[in-house]
Amino acid sequence: MADKKYRILQDNRRYGEMEVEWENGVRLILTDAKSIYHDDYNSIKGWVVDCMNEDGNEFIPEYLYSLSFMPDGYSLITYIVNEDVAKKVITDNVINILHHGSDGLKKYLEELHNKLPLAERR
Repeated sequence: MADKKYRILQDNRRYGEMEVEWENGVRLILTDAKSIYHDDYNSIKGWVVDCMNEDGNEFIPEYLYSLSFMPDGYSLITYIVNEDVAKKVITDNVINILHHGSDGLKKYLEELHNKLPLAERR
């Protein structure tokens, strides 16, 4: 599902940015986070990408998204995904979220847990 892999290097979400590394070694700074969905245990945020080094020959996306959930109430798992994956998660869960709140999204993200690479456990 996710065609590019990202790894969180430094998580400064409380200061409004996050540093990630693309699978090809290009480092990206994610800034200007916009919350798309948030509850006590789950969140979806959109981030603006600021490339730290321009030597990556591949297309650098303008936006990336973080999918975060807490499977046990205190361990946070965050995935950094591209827009296609974020759109799928959101469209697949609109009714789920409206009818079941965070439980519907959490269940969906737990099912994706083994399919999306490079989960960051915090």
